Amino acid sequence: MLDMRESAVATNLRSLRSPFVLALLTAFFSSTIFGVVFPVALLGIASTFGVTVGTASQISAVASAVSVFFALLMSVFSIRFDHKKLLLLGITCIILAALGSALAPTFDVMQIVFALSGIGGVIIGTITYTLIGDFLPIEQRGKAVGLTVAVQSGAFIVGSPLASCIIIFSNWQAAFLWSVVPISVLGLIISYYAIPSKLHSAPVSNSYLSGIRAVALDKSAMACLIASMLSIASTAMGIYIVAFYNSQFNMPITFGAALIMVGAIISVVGGIVAGLLINWRGRKGSIALAGTIATIFGTGFIFAPELWTSVTLRNISMFFGAITMTSFASLSLEQAPKFRATMMSLTSAVLAIGGFLGAFIGSITLNLYNYQFLALILGALSVASIAIIILWTKEPPKHPNNPTTNQ
Repeated sequence: MLDMRESAVATNLRSLRSPFVLALLTAFFSSTIFGVVFPVALLGIASTFGVTVGTASQISAVASAVSVFFALLMSVFSIRFDHKKLLLLGITCIILAALGSALAPTFDVMQIVFALSGIGGVIIGTITYTLIGDFLPIEQRGKAVGLTVAVQSGAFIVGSPLASCIIIFSNWQAAFLWSVVPISVLGLIISYYAIPSKLHSAPVSNSYLSGIRAVALDKSAMACLIASMLSIASTAMGIYIVAFYNSQFNMPITFGAALIMVGAIISVVGGIVAGLLINWRGRKGSIALAGTIATIFGTGFIFAPELWTSVTLRNISMFFGAITMTSFASLSLEQAPKFRATMMSLTSAVLAIGGFLGAFIGSITLNLYNYQFLALILGALSVASIAIIILWTKEPPKHPNNPTTNQ
């Protein structure tokens, strides 16, 4: 039970304009912008350490593998450790990863310190969504999750041109320092003062595996995890979007970069709109509606015979795709509420696995077939994820008794 003082603190956190939400969004932005800087700096990293671009890109693969492993550990850590301290640790990992990447004397050292970004990203993502679920009322959670999606897209809008300009006038090391470190330090400071320590009671069980067991036995939670994995895998076409337009319509690579920027802006709008749609149609209803539209247009743009028709269809799919992504995250947030942090940790793990699965399917399919065949496969994965959500997940109640959990 919360005492009167704790209840007053929790009540002050329930506004989307509170420093609490600002701290979460700033932390989320810092972890996202790190990943934005890397592809811009990739050629410079390869040149500096005398390796091929393919070898240099393995840095990201190592960080992804570490993030999957640490996401599983977070299902335990999130039960036993204070969420505020974990969030501060995650932001610190991002700062150390940026500093270490900029100062790394060898490629091996670069791989080790870069892996800290994977750890930091998992911690920040897991704890951000957990705290949203713990302290915001349910009618505000969808909007808050939508803001995280908007911030994630905004990081691409800001980070890519910022890192490019820094590299032009300095080098890739400076891009990591000045694109990542200042905003991360700011997030660390705001989080220290604005994020409360855990206000709820001790864990409901003394078992380290109690949360994982509870989620595994919850049919709706497991369905949500499987559907989330398939949904992320279905977005793999984004990896090849510049190459697709270059090969299909002879679009210059510079135009492809602009296309990505436009898509990111549209995703920001979609993430903001998602909160309104969730409150109107619910999480499952939003996934069914927006997900179906995103799948139709996301598959159709690959088959469009003319460039600007294809671009228009893709932009429509980006808008509804952002709504779908927000709705998925919001639905996951409400599964197994007594073990919310565990659920979000496992969600981080399956999203990383889904990203790997999508890239693997894309690589094999494009080597054997073409973009059109890949679009059909990814569309089928999207349809499967929507069907799982509709058939086997539960919509959370609109007015739960308390926005905080017992975890």
